[in-house]
Amino acid sequence: MYKIWVNDGATPKPDDDIFYEICGDGILLHKKMKHWHAVVPVKGIGFLNETNPSAKVFLPPIPSRVVTDMVRFFAWIYKKHRTEVGAMLWLNEETKTYRVSVPKQLVGYGSIEYKDAHESRLPGEVLIGTLHSHCDMSAYHSGTDTHDEESIDGIHVTFGKFRKKPGYKGFDISAEVAINGTRFGLNIVDWLGGIKEIDKEEIESEDVTYRGLSTERREKNLSGGYGFQNEEPVLPDEYAPPLPWVKQVTVKVIPKNKGRGRDGFFHFPFKAE
Repeated sequence: MYKIWVNDGATPKPDDDIFYEICGDGILLHKKMKHWHAVVPVKGIGFLNETNPSAKVFLPPIPSRVVTDMVRFFAWIYKKHRTEVGAMLWLNEETKTYRVSVPKQLVGYGSIEYKDAHESRLPGEVLIGTLHSHCDMSAYHSGTDTHDEESIDGIHVTFGKFRKKPGYKGFDISAEVAINGTRFGLNIVDWLGGIKEIDKEEIESEDVTYRGLSTERREKNLSGGYGFQNEEPVLPDEYAPPLPWVKQVTVKVIPKNKGRGRDGFFHFPFKAE
């Protein structure tokens, strides 16, 4: 069993021929042999016990009022602009209540560029997560999403499967907690108030006749598996978005040679303070 040296600038370095070093870059193995001396990275220390990553979240569930407001705003933005949109989730540490803010952003069908995610921070609040939409696509956390969210420990929720046609009730949700870049799934019904699971329904495509869709497109052409507990439509006819939120969103101008706008967007990640 070899020694383990914590390279903290104070602990003396061992004189052993073979030992492990734990440093700011990870774990290194020092090997002093007859024909070579080497320091090489290793994934772990074999004689130590293994521990699986885990996370326990001590936060209140997000109330139905907050969830409903965001779902409807995201759906309205998609219907009007056919773009994504994002919001910040704040927690008042004294009252343990949530608030959402919509930062200044430049949006496209597959991108969001945040201008300043922290400009709306209120006294006593901490940024506890993010919410954003995926237009009519499935809700999931893309590679870009996970990269952007590495700088924010907390809850990250994606909403998708929004539609232009009125009266629909199904949409898609993906909810995770990310701690230092490691992600864990969250039970959607437990964490998002006012949400319940519903049966997915086949819907007619807005672009082509449903009957002519391939099997792959048919599988994708389903309403999401979640809806409001009160069974209200996602976007009621009388819905009007909060004007301050609307003013924060600017739609990216798409070059004419980019067709319908599903290409040509680029995403600028932001870093939390």
